[in-house]
Amino acid sequence: MKKQLRTRSPFYAQFESLPAEVASENLAPYTEDVSLWSKVGVTITTNDTTAPDGTTTADKVQRNTNSASYVSRNAIVTSDPRTALSIYAKQGDSEFISIRLSGSYSNRIDLQYKWGDTPALTRQVENGTASLVNRSVEYINNGWFRFKFVADISTETVAQIMVSPKNDENENIDSSDASNNAYLYAWGAQIEQQDEVTSYIPNLSTGTSSRAETLVANEALVTCALSIYTGDVVNDIPTTPNYTLRGNPVNALATFEISELIRDYIEQNSATSAGTVYAMLEFSDGVQFNRQATYLAQEGYLTSLDGIQYDKVIGGLTSLTSFQFLSQSNTSVYIPEGMTINVPFYASEDVSYVIDGVTTTLADSTDSADQIQYIELGSTDLELQIKKDGSTFATIDVIEADCTKYGKHMLTFVNKFGAKQDFYVNMKSTTEIKAQDKTHTVNTIDFTNFNTNQQKHSVKRRLTGSKVAHTLNTGFINEDNAEVLEELLVSEYVWLKMNNSYRPVILKDSSITRKTHLNDKLIQYTIRVEETSPYLANLR
Repeated sequence: MKKQLRTRSPFYAQFESLPAEVASENLAPYTEDVSLWSKVGVTITTNDTTAPDGTTTADKVQRNTNSASYVSRNAIVTSDPRTALSIYAKQGDSEFISIRLSGSYSNRIDLQYKWGDTPALTRQVENGTASLVNRSVEYINNGWFRFKFVADISTETVAQIMVSPKNDENENIDSSDASNNAYLYAWGAQIEQQDEVTSYIPNLSTGTSSRAETLVANEALVTCALSIYTGDVVNDIPTTPNYTLRGNPVNALATFEISELIRDYIEQNSATSAGTVYAMLEFSDGVQFNRQATYLAQEGYLTSLDGIQYDKVIGGLTSLTSFQFLSQSNTSVYIPEGMTINVPFYASEDVSYVIDGVTTTLADSTDSADQIQYIELGSTDLELQIKKDGSTFATIDVIEADCTKYGKHMLTFVNKFGAKQDFYVNMKSTTEIKAQDKTHTVNTIDFTNFNTNQQKHSVKRRLTGSKVAHTLNTGFINEDNAEVLEELLVSEYVWLKMNNSYRPVILKDSSITRKTHLNDKLIQYTIRVEETSPYLANLR
């Protein structure tokens, strides 16, 4: 799932210069030619795709059997068991990537990750004396991740990292698999006798390759290319970025504020339009591999109490979330008898929902218009649960509003998450037509007959404007829904649904009247809105 960015508040994207590093040595030979690695049950297609460094040197690793299938890169090490191992990998069509870190077979660590926007660890098993000190996954660019590990493997003289494309979950690297043709891409193995993984050191032949110690960060000028687009997250990336920004690092950090630039490309064409775009950043400084980050951007906002939006592209420090599955603040909804309401939620990657025990699973989609989905709830429904991978992340309770005396008007507005939210104002409402005019006097004398035309207007009125205004009242609602009114008050896009049609409106109050029902702590609100289209169709 993409991290969600709210464009009505500032967002700071940050790129870190290559830091000072200890001297290190890549002990693994032929790091960029997988065909020269050890192979079991795989077919290697060399130079099949673009590598993280931009060259066409990355190889395809494809199963050719249901039995054990993997590639392995080893290195000669000393008896010190502490080893840093890393490899770059990119998803092909396999659902999982299995990785093994080992000295001898008896001293090994088996890991498995499920591919996704951020690969998720699904298995970790340590055997013998091998133990994992730390692990991390770093996104680089164009679908490439760097899997990084520090482990105490053994006191033997060989360390190796093994990789296998898998479709079966929770299996070791050398276990059989349902697929005999799943594949992934691999490149740039690195084995170091260090306490941490350092920046990539290419080693294109036998032997080892080394890098000298650096004492200060390499603070080169940073370029930030910003692409804003709709459609598929990968296939519809523009060939030319919308903006190219440049900045010099300060304390090894280059910071860019981009939310206002993105907001210009978000359209709110109707009460049912998506209102979402993708924003992809590509950072380059000529020193490190280019780094990319892609966000789902919406016209939401943060309050002063919510803090600051930021994302440190290298290092992973971020305030953004990719798991805000419920895209509204309230967890109870009022629905008048016989009516329905739509509940917005982030629907990417294995999200399902349950209404009164009936489960609906949504197909994964990478289209920007499908990322925020809307669940229809009726007044007779009792409960909605939103789930991911079987776990419940949000529960919505339905409260039937018993009111048949008045019209069932509904407001739809863009809320703080940038999603379109429904809210009923089902109590008494009034409509007022306002007209603005100018008048001027006209001489009504008929100079041919020298008399006055008594039926001709001596004062003429010219209409300069006409508006339709509505005063709306909610029923008594609980405190959970009071926050909805706060978000409505500061929303820039509001629609009023009357007689089954949506009308764009603006709020005419800078505050909303609140009436409290003391006995049960319920609240009623009065809201005044004005239609943006004139009553008289005279726009030219």
